[in-house]
Amino acid sequence: MKLRHLFVARLSFPLASAIAALLVAQSASAATYYWDSNGATTGYGTATGTWAAPTVSRWGTNDSGSAVPGASITTLNTNGTTDALNFGSFKSGLGAGTITVSGTVNSGNMTFDALSGAIGFSGGTISFWASPVIAVNNVSATFSSVLAGAGTSLTKTGIGTLALNGTTSNTFTGGLNLNAGALALDFANMTTPTDLLASGKALTFGGANMTILG
Repeated sequence: MKLRHLFVARLSFPLASAIAALLVAQSASAATYYWDSNGATTGYGTATGTWAAPTVSRWGTNDSGSAVPGASITTLNTNGTTDALNFGSFKSGLGAGTITVSGTVNSGNMTFDALSGAIGFSGGTISFWASPVIAVNNVSATFSSVLAGAGTSLTKTGIGTLALNGTTSNTFTGGLNLNAGALALDFANMTTPTDLLASGKALTFGGANMTILG
């Protein structure tokens, strides 16, 4: 009987260790961040600022913007493909402005809160994970940065407008699903429609509207 109990214990320990390691890996693989430009002052200030990797400032974990954002959150570079990025929260909006992207940065889901102003992105490349959701709950989110991601299919939700008007071709290779709100495509700076959406990829509407400019 003692040998049998010992045998069970030896089997259980590796199993428990494996489960614990899996839980740690899952918890470390993703985080929730808020763009914060005004330090420890309550609220998030305006969107204006520079987003760069691997050392990323202006990103904090406080949903009211009352804590100093991290000076070097490298998670956004190493595990950023699953990090959830927020621009404002239900407690405080982010003021209107343009975020300058420097180099290539990573992102999981993006949420623009209803309390936030119109927010834009310029320069650089934003590389998304496989199936990100871009929730535009504010007036608008305008991307002039390159949107990238191998096998990436973007889903747009929220009542606001997602505007794509970059001067360089987007390179994400999946489709674009529009579940709510509006999509604005500006061809003034582009050569062909495939600069905004890869050739042969689906543009799916599920209650959204589309405006084509240029």
